[in-house]
Amino acid sequence: IDNKPGAGGVLGSDAVAKSAADGYTMIVGNAGSHGVNAGIYSKLPYDVVKDFVPVAMICTTPNVMVVSPSVKARNVAEFVALAKANPGKFNYASGGVGSSAHLSAELFKSLTGTDLTHIPYKGSAPAVAGLLGDEVQVMIGNLPPWSGQIKAGRVQALAVSTAQRHHSLPDVPALAESLPGFETLAWFGVLAPAGTPRAVVERINTLVNQALEQPD
Repeated sequence: IDNKPGAGGVLGSDAVAKSAADGYTMIVGNAGSHGVNAGIYSKLPYDVVKDFVPVAMICTTPNVMVVSPSVKARNVAEFVALAKANPGKFNYASGGVGSSAHLSAELFKSLTGTDLTHIPYKGSAPAVAGLLGDEVQVMIGNLPPWSGQIKAGRVQALAVSTAQRHHSLPDVPALAESLPGFETLAWFGVLAPAGTPRAVVERINTLVNQALEQPD
C-alpha cells in the first residue's frame, strides 16, 4: 500500500493513471478523486473517464457532521445559532479541496447562511486529528474515520448526510430533518489504469466481492 495524499486525490490518481496497465497498480478512488474533481478543476493531469477502468465498488457511506468538544452545540439548530452569532470564527475541516467533506460543508453553508472557514487537510486522518486538537471546530466527513471517535465520546455527532438516518447511528438525525433536501453520499471503489486486461479486471472484481461477502 502506497499512501499518496494531496490535492483531493489528484496526486495518487495521477500516479496510477501513468502506471503500467498490468494489474499490479490500482487505486482506491472515491467520489472526490474520480467524481467531483472532474467538475471543479479546469485542468487535471489525467482524464477521469478515459485513463481508468472501474474494477469493483467497495462501499458507499454517509458523511457525518461532528463538532469538537469546545463547541457547545447538541444539535444542528444549536450549531447554526452559534455560527451565526460568531460569523467567520468557526473553521471546518476536509480531507482536501473538492472532497465530499468540502462540498458537503459548502452545501451546509449555503442552506443555513452560516460563515465558516474551510481548512483543507491532506487526507481524512490529519483532518480528524485537527478537529480533535481543536484546530478546527466542525467537519462533515466520511463516517468510517469518525465511527470510533463518536463511540468513544471524543466528538459530538450532530447529523448524518444521507436522506434518512443511518443504521449504525440510529440516534443521530439526518441533516435532511432540519435542512430539507440535504443529501450527500461518499463512495469508494477500486480502479485500474486504462488498458488493464479484461481478465485481470474480472479476476480482481471477483476477489473483492468475495471478500465483501464475508461477514467479518
